[in-house]
Amino acid sequence: MIALLPVHRPALQAAEPAEPIRIGRQRQLFLDDHLIERTEHLTRRVQVARKHEANPLIVKEHAWKPEGCFLPSVLFDDEEKVFKAWIDGGGVGVFYFTSKDGIRCESSDFIHWTPEKGELVMASDAQDTATTEIYDLRSVTYEGLHIGLIHMFLNNPDSVTLPIQLGVSRDNKTWQRLSDRSPFRGSFGLASIQRDRFVAMEGNYRPGLLRTKPFIHDGGTLHVNAAVKFGALTVSLLDDQGAAIQKVLIEGRDTTDIPIPELTKLPGRKGQCDSNSPSRTDGCFRSGWSKDMRRKVRLSQKQSLNG
Repeated sequence: MIALLPVHRPALQAAEPAEPIRIGRQRQLFLDDHLIERTEHLTRRVQVARKHEANPLIVKEHAWKPEGCFLPSVLFDDEEKVFKAWIDGGGVGVFYFTSKDGIRCESSDFIHWTPEKGELVMASDAQDTATTEIYDLRSVTYEGLHIGLIHMFLNNPDSVTLPIQLGVSRDNKTWQRLSDRSPFRGSFGLASIQRDRFVAMEGNYRPGLLRTKPFIHDGGTLHVNAAVKFGALTVSLLDDQGAAIQKVLIEGRDTTDIPIPELTKLPGRKGQCDSNSPSRTDGCFRSGWSKDMRRKVRLSQKQSLNG
């Protein structure tokens, strides 16, 4: 994989540059193409969350507890520092639980609420089968995005499944379902992923490339979230004409936070618009953030780029 970071220098520029995207200090994920200028030979693929060994989290220990749990909605309360869950008890009512660690649940009372009528933001479409339904959508705000946990109902002739798919939105109104709509989770229960590894921009045995749009943020060092197990990830800083000013090679790494301080030492870069492009020959590139940069990624052989 090759990542290129084009640097904007107005004095050398022949044409008016695209307005850079200001991203502050937020991590940049590859769930959509908001920061991506172009790609070659890459496939965006959902990474499956792993179910926790503590499942099932809610069991019928008392007579008042439901026999089964459906359509859970779980949120973390930043002020009270607890997880709060509203769960359909299978027709006998909605149950409210809290948890300090997200595993052990408590329930003391029921929270009364009145649903509001809203707009339709998602429905099954021509890519779905005739027996596919969308049960519900749970929206979670994360790093400037709305990430949707989409509860599907697949009523196939030989089986009925309830997988969770991923969706993404920038305004919480216009949604898109990710990649090939493969499951993020196969069923209910506690599951986890490594930080920011919701999807992978996967390569194959042909060289792959991802190049970002120009962006500016407030950090000081570029970091990437990458799995480079068999080949190499090259991160390059580009000028306005696409020529590499600096290159950094990463090999044999699989971690959610790889700092690349070498790309921050170019004199006179503060306040300028740069471009960042990661390139790799094998592995995964998942997310990255840098100061005043634009990124480009190139991959060869079987590998993936995630966010």
